[in-house]
Amino acid sequence: NKFEQSSFLNKYGSWIITSILFGLWHVPTATPGFSAPNWNYGLLATISGFVYGLVWMRTRKITASAFVHAGVIFIWNFYLK
Repeated sequence: NKFEQSSFLNKYGSWIITSILFGLWHVPTATPGFSAPNWNYGLLATISGFVYGLVWMRTRKITASAFVHAGVIFIWNFYLK
């Protein structure tokens, strides 16, 4: 929200930039079978960031995005590993 307000970008530009930053934040993370830097994980996190941003733009509540993020982590850890 602050980035959107303080930026020259509109809400969609801010959404794209923050999603990419979210993905880059996850690149140094090693996952089973992949060592860091893990660009595949960063790409998946970027795509997830778009979804979290979409949820935030629709609800304007960070808790909604946090619950979606927690759900993704739960599904990843218990069903996809």
